[in-house]
Amino acid sequence: MLLHTCTFNDKPIAQVQINVSFSFGCHDQTLRMRTQMLFDFTKSTPSQLENFWNTRDICVRENPGKWVKQFFCEGKNPFTSYMDWKPCQWLSWDVSDEGPLQITLNRNLGKREWPNKGWIRNCRRLPK
Repeated sequence: MLLHTCTFNDKPIAQVQINVSFSFGCHDQTLRMRTQMLFDFTKSTPSQLENFWNTRDICVRENPGKWVKQFFCEGKNPFTSYMDWKPCQWLSWDVSDEGPLQITLNRNLGKREWPNKGWIRNCRRLPK
């Protein structure tokens, strides 16, 4: 398994730790990518948090992919700007006042015939 970890600090309301791991499925021979994002709001004041959550027009529970995209776009980060969210499988999210918001997604990048449809569908789409 390969693992990459980075932190997004460009949005004052929260720090986001991003853990991306790649694994190879032994049974189905597919390359899988797992992205876990931990949004840490603990350094924000209660009034900042209230304002942040009250101005969201997207509910994180109803559409986590769109919520994540909006969060990073507001922070002027293209991390999710051109990503195709349709094939993503959202595993979990946890919203509590005490801890971080955790959003995890899985993507199947296809079998060994790269690039294939699964691979192309999950690649970043950059503007021409």
